[in-house]
Parts: sequence; C-alpha cells; structure tokens
Amino acid sequence: MRFPTPRLLVTGVVLGALSTTTATAVTLTGAAGEGEVALPGFGPSAATPDVAMTPPSPVAAHSADPMAPVTGSQIAALAIGSAQDRASTLIDAQRQAAAEQEEATAQRETPARPRPEQPRVQRDREQMREDLRSGIREACSRGYLEGPICRAG
Repeated sequence: MRFPTPRLLVTGVVLGALSTTTATAVTLTGAAGEGEVALPGFGPSAATPDVAMTPPSPVAAHSADPMAPVTGSQIAALAIGSAQDRASTLIDAQRQAAAEQEEATAQRETPARPRPEQPRVQRDREQMREDLRSGIREACSRGYLEGPICRAG
C-alpha cells in the first residue's frame, strides 16, 4: 500500500496519538469532586496549652511523653539552629574561596623570574654545540654537505 504523501501519514499519526491521549486522560480523571479531602484545622485548641515562644531544650523535648504533640516552637527552634549552621558553613566556604581566588590572582600578576642557568646545563649545551660543529665539518670533508655552511666553518 502506497500513501499519497509522507505529510499525510505524519498528520494522521499525530492526530491519532492526540485523540488517544485525550480519551485516556478524560477516562482516567473520572467525575469531579470524588477526591476531595477535608483539611485539618490549624488553630489553638483546648487540647494543647499555650506555649511561650522560647525554644525548648532538646533534652526536655525527648524526655517528655513520647505521645505528646510536637509544637510549632519546637520545630522552629530545630529549623533555626540547622539554618544558622548551614549559613555559617556557606559563609566560611565563600570566604575561603575568595581568599584562594585572591591568592591565585596575586600569583598570576607576579612576573615569573627566569631561572639562572646552572653550570652543568651550560656545559651540556656547549658540548652539544661542539659535537654538532664537528659533525658538520666531517660531513663537509667527506662530501656529504656542500655550500655556505662548509665555507663558514
């Protein structure tokens, strides 16, 4: 079977996929209002006494009745403590990174001094030059080399 054009085939496939996904989405959602859940009330109640806004000590929180509800002030005290620790850690890391960057910048800006040549290195270079000159003289004398290089030396 030959289709008239590839565009028609692509259009048909896209429309089929779109209609299938739309039908599936409508079928799976069901009727509206079935999934409603009642939210709990967040107000002061007679069951929990008023608590002062001072952070409780961790020892007192753990030594109390394990079935006692956790108050908002206890959660806030724990959250503030860990947030302060994270903030101080981040500040220390930023200071250290800034100090390292300043040190790297200072090292880049300092001009590099040339290393003084050591006597052994100089001797090795002189020996290599002399070996090269003697090799050129020998090649010129045997006829392997000709030209200005042989006349200069």
